[in-house]
Amino acid sequence: EVSSDYISDRMDQDAPNILEWADIADEPVAPRTGRNTCIGFVVGFILMSGAIIIGYLMNDTLADAEGIERYLGLNTLAEIPDSASVKEQKGRKNKMEKIVFDKLEELDYGVTEALRTLKTNIQFCGDDIKTILLTSSIPSEGKSTVTLNLARSIAASGQKVIYVDCDIRKSVIVGRLGAHTENRKKIFGLSHYLSGQKRLEEVCY
Repeated sequence: EVSSDYISDRMDQDAPNILEWADIADEPVAPRTGRNTCIGFVVGFILMSGAIIIGYLMNDTLADAEGIERYLGLNTLAEIPDSASVKEQKGRKNKMEKIVFDKLEELDYGVTEALRTLKTNIQFCGDDIKTILLTSSIPSEGKSTVTLNLARSIAASGQKVIYVDCDIRKSVIVGRLGAHTENRKKIFGLSHYLSGQKRLEEVCY
């Protein structure tokens, strides 16, 4: 009422009519924490679901044997699990110079059985298979470990095996597994043979 009279005196006109009196709110009008929380949860859920769906649709990696058979049409011979245990093993050979591995992996039962399965499936592929090449898309996927232990598994069955380490730049056999001759001499490999520095019998151990 005071404001109404004050306005009429100042503006020299009739007092304004008050249609409705204002009420003092019991709680703040904004921000509405509950509503904003619900909206944020719904929007976050929608964005997260969209990101998961897009990631799934754009994922073209082969994660299991079924994916390899489905997309590449190739049969999987075996699945080799990872093994992290390490143990020393003495070198072995008959007439050639022996090599000692200081850090050769000691395989657990699951890995050993998987390698035996791989060896058996390779044998069932035919008697004319003389060369086996192992490769992968990125480093440190276990090529050298699987290849070396597969060669050991085949040799343990009485067959003759030649293991060729073609990683000339960064050999896992020498670096990670600590391969060396019994008298700690330098190991000569494929690069020495291809460059003519060593004969074939000098790079076979």
